[in-house]
Amino acid sequence: MKKFILLTMLIVVVTSATIDAQVGINEDNSQPDATAILDVKSTTKGVLIPRMTSTQKAAITTPATGLIVYDNTISSFWYYNGATQTEMSLLYSIRHKNTDKTLHIHKSRVRMS
Repeated sequence: MKKFILLTMLIVVVTSATIDAQVGINEDNSQPDATAILDVKSTTKGVLIPRMTSTQKAAITTPATGLIVYDNTISSFWYYNGATQTEMSLLYSIRHKNTDKTLHIHKSRVRMS
């Protein structure tokens, strides 16, 4: 009886150690890609990123690195790079070497910070 319990426990430990924590959200019941923690697949729908105003976005006190939001106020996507929130439509960012100013060139506008 002890051997049976020991063998059962060993099987449970080995089996649970090899289970992958992956999630697949799809319409075809396919398995998620082995390299992804989350695999979203559809040919008819998209992913809806959280939407908020610029004020609401600025109120996020300690955003996680990689956090993505859509800013309704200026109609653009933003991500947090670990130091600052950065607009995703940014084409070029030029920092003046003698001042603290940066020129941000986007697809639809230019702004200074």
